[in-house]
Amino acid sequence: MNNEILEYAKELKKRSERLISVEPETNDDRAEWDEALNHWDVLIDPRLLIKLCNLLEASIKINDDNNKLIEAFCADDADWHKLIDKKNMERSQLIDLIIKLSEECHESK
Repeated sequence: MNNEILEYAKELKKRSERLISVEPETNDDRAEWDEALNHWDVLIDPRLLIKLCNLLEASIKINDDNNKLIEAFCADDADWHKLIDKKNMERSQLIDLIIKLSEECHESK
């Protein structure tokens, strides 16, 4: 998902930079450029923006959930395992990694 977010963000950035980097040479060009700049959002594909926002919202939600899991685990909360959602593979993989790292830390002490 992060690659998709980055891809959409880069595309929107590229289109925006291309628009604002063009310097008009004549006054007629300047008027056209000002008009285009005032309506830059029309030039950027709104579907990309919507997709980017949806991916960001999903990523933020997953990040918040993962932070809760990590905080509960670090606090040695007896009920932290109840936060695990086995249907969400990313979250399950994160928990497996946390457990593995924790075990390695305890073994190295």
